This record gives sequence, C-alpha cells and structure tokens, in this order.
Amino acid sequence: MASVVLADCYQLLKQLAINRISLVIDRSGSMKGQLLAQAKIGAKAFIQQMWADDRASVIKFGSQVNLVTSPTRSKADLQNAIDQLKAEGATALYDAMARATLLLAHQPGSKIVVFLTDGSDNSSRYTLSDLQKMNVSEGVFVYGIGLGRVDKEKLGKLVAATGGRLELTRDSTELKDLYLHVLEQYYQKYGNRQAETGTLLINDPG
Repeated sequence: MASVVLADCYQLLKQLAINRISLVIDRSGSMKGQLLAQAKIGAKAFIQQMWADDRASVIKFGSQVNLVTSPTRSKADLQNAIDQLKAEGATALYDAMARATLLLAHQPGSKIVVFLTDGSDNSSRYTLSDLQKMNVSEGVFVYGIGLGRVDKEKLGKLVAATGGRLELTRDSTELKDLYLHVLEQYYQKYGNRQAETGTLLINDPG
C-alpha cells in the first residue's frame, strides 16, 4: 500500500520498498534423494508466501555456481527453476554467496540472501572473511538453513555480521517450516521498512 501526504502545492507519495531476495540452494551430491526433494518443497513454499511486488532469484551450487533464474516477480518461473535442480558435485557455498551478493549489489530496497546447505564449503575461491565484508558493505541481510552436520560456527558467523539468523535441523522434513519461519522473521524485522524518499508531484496552480 502507498500513503499520500497532501499540501497546498505538492503531493508526496511514499511507497513500501521492494524486497530483493536471492535463494541460494545446495545441490551438491550429498543432497541427492530425499534431502533435495524436501529442499525443493521448502523453497517453493517460501516463494509462494513472498509479497507480490518482491523480486527473487535462484542460485544453485555444487562444484559450480549457476544463476538459475534472474530476479523476477513471477512465482511460477521461480518454482519451475526450483523443480529443475539436480544433485551433483562438491560444495562451493562461499562462491554461491558471493554471486548472490554481487547480484543484489547497488539494487534499491531491502536485500536478503537465504542459503541452504548440508555441508561445509570445500571448493570455493572466496573465503568467509570475504563474504562478511561484502555483505556488510552492500547492506545485504543473510539468513541461513543448515541441514545435518554443518559447521555451525562458520555458518553462524556468516549470518551474524548482517543481523540475520541461522536455522539448524537434522530432519529434512522440517525444511518447509524453516523456510517459512525465515521469511516471516525477515518480514517482521526488515520487510516493512518504507522508502526514505517519495515522489514529489507539483500541482498546477491553474
């Protein structure tokens, strides 16, 4: 919704900032089978509950990092991208996070990266320190979901630098609830921010 402030000579229109979201999903070989199936269910539920004007992208990672879907409001396109994920390769989490941050860089509105991983990074060029600096400098909020035996300390540092949150589970059937919880937490904490500036309309005195 937009709010309008009126005066004798102008009209100021303030609009809610658009949230720009990047979903970073682990599709390494260890995610094969039930784990990836449940991850897809969770990510698609997240997309379904996004606000209508929000833009999101999907980034997948194994040994390689790939942008599956460029930022879009189309929930159908995003969910189709999730359905195409297949498990293979190693775990280049940090490189995937860097790709997500760079994709969001210089974009207006609130920016959030939500990552899912079931293991520790073992093939990235970027480091944890690199990501912490990048995310803070670009104003990107980072939320994470760790599945199984993950490095809680490192993942915790990845989200803590931006005031995000890390959710942990050993049960893949809980992923849907965790994805929805992350989205709810983000919207409650940051998503309702209004744009600092508005549109100034000059009235014609006649």
